[in-house]
Amino acid sequence: MRQSRGVLPSKKDSVIKDPAAAGTLVLAALRPDLDQAAVLAWLSQADLLVKQIQAATDANGRRTGTVAVGFGPSFFTRANGTTRFPGVEPPAGFAPDPGAAPPAGLPRIPQVPGSVDAAADVAFYVMATREQATAEFLTGLAATGDAIVSIRQERGHQRADETEPFGYKDGVRNVARDDRGNVVFVDPDVLPEEPDWAENGTYMTWMKIPQDLAAFSRLAPADQDAVIGRDRAGRRLDLPEATRDEPADDAAALPPASHVRKTGPRGPVRDKTQIFRRGLPYAEAAAGRVSAGLQFVSFQASLDQLRVVLNRWMLNPDFPVRGCGQDALVARGLIRIESHGFFFVPPDTDDPIGAVMFAPPKNKRRPKTGKVAVRKRVIDSNGTELDVDLAGFTFQVVDPATGQPVGEPFATNSHGHALSPDLPTGTPLRLDETAATAGATPSQPIAFTLDAARHVVRVDNVVPIGTVYGG
Repeated sequence: MRQSRGVLPSKKDSVIKDPAAAGTLVLAALRPDLDQAAVLAWLSQADLLVKQIQAATDANGRRTGTVAVGFGPSFFTRANGTTRFPGVEPPAGFAPDPGAAPPAGLPRIPQVPGSVDAAADVAFYVMATREQATAEFLTGLAATGDAIVSIRQERGHQRADETEPFGYKDGVRNVARDDRGNVVFVDPDVLPEEPDWAENGTYMTWMKIPQDLAAFSRLAPADQDAVIGRDRAGRRLDLPEATRDEPADDAAALPPASHVRKTGPRGPVRDKTQIFRRGLPYAEAAAGRVSAGLQFVSFQASLDQLRVVLNRWMLNPDFPVRGCGQDALVARGLIRIESHGFFFVPPDTDDPIGAVMFAPPKNKRRPKTGKVAVRKRVIDSNGTELDVDLAGFTFQVVDPATGQPVGEPFATNSHGHALSPDLPTGTPLRLDETAATAGATPSQPIAFTLDAARHVVRVDNVVPIGTVYGG
């Protein structure tokens, strides 16, 4: 399976970076009574519309459009929690499922306080250099019959000067070209909880973020820079000049609540938590007023990456310094998150878009060695998940018969993931947590036996209610 189409700029999807391009997010809700056969028939129709945009060129032979197609939680699960399509359902417990199952991250999406969930079953992120192409796509969707019960359209535009609505250079430290594949696409060796069909797919996040341009303009220029953490040319305030290769050390000289320090803290562990941003500014007239802001869009292999940036960093009042407050843009009312949606973009195949999600499971033989993948949470005594730093929890696999270590110790990253060295399969083993952070007590040992190349284990630590970041 190939990497998802319409996600990364490339020769195949060159329109994504074209300054003349405009973007449209088409958020569609499907009839809740559609069965699998009806959904697959509708997807075949939608696939023809997507291919029509992707194949179109201008008089000079340049592509004029591209589309990323994502599926939301409600596509797989009804509002009452029941499975929408029999046979395509989450596996029991937290074990990986090799066959037809929803994306593992959709049942546990990040929290977006104060925002309205768009509740879309399918999202089409259309980029086109001709308005006609987008119009034909919309009218084509409308002609697919009564499968769609509602459509919402959100628009944004590309920009030649690469600035966001406040006037600051955007994307200064977005993921470098050579690193994007590792950040964006599902690798089953790293994310074994995902179903087989999800390999080379990606999670797409959308948030509509209105920006208060009038309030921001009333701030003194130095205060504006302090809120952002950069000047308008993109120079980080603690550096002498603008550079993409910024120092790897944490920018401790910046205001702790500045947007740059909140959303992109540096350091060898935190640098591994990244998302690839592909947002678009917007301006629209409604109710007699003009509103401007950002159609924030990001792609990431796991929603845990986005959860760290949004919940554990940006909106956490105790990160990176206890009591520093939320991101200054949020705390001072300069931005707000109005609406949002989370979607999974399947890999590119020769079949109609989304058909791969219904594929039967593959038969696999048990390998001689495998690895255990840890998924860490820190919760309080009521079971509420805490927004604490999940990096630095260390583990050791042990032979329970002898008490001897098996393989080297390994540790979690900022989004609470850890992967062991190679371990023998078919042998009883024990996972010991040897060190915990954030004021937590190490978890109890967990017995397991590998019967596949990857075995996923959720490890929870409980801390007293009221524990804050860094505990």
